[in-house]
Amino acid sequence: MQSHPELSKRERQIARELISKGISEDFKRSLLELDSILQRWKDESGNNRECFATLYGEIKDINKMIARRYDHMPGSRYLETLGMQLYHGLFEQAELDEFRPEIKDNILLRVKWIKDFQDLK
Repeated sequence: MQSHPELSKRERQIARELISKGISEDFKRSLLELDSILQRWKDESGNNRECFATLYGEIKDINKMIARRYDHMPGSRYLETLGMQLYHGLFEQAELDEFRPEIKDNILLRVKWIKDFQDLK
């Protein structure tokens, strides 16, 4: 199997749309996590400084994660990024059906590699 099969113009467009959807889902999940921190602070009348420090740390971690996943992403990383997003459940596997079978198989293989690597930890 070719490690970086060529995407057609249409497939590059589909990949960009799915990646954009995944980024949006990453932001949503991050905002929900930040909201849960704020809700705990409100419910427990918590320490303002501790809550702020927790929020600040979480935002820094989120920023690093987003940057690591998406900054300076050339087209040659689309399949890798889609595999990572699918592994994290940022979109449904059925959404890969618009790709040619060999592209879809390549993305699914990348998901398997991620799962196998996680199992080694």
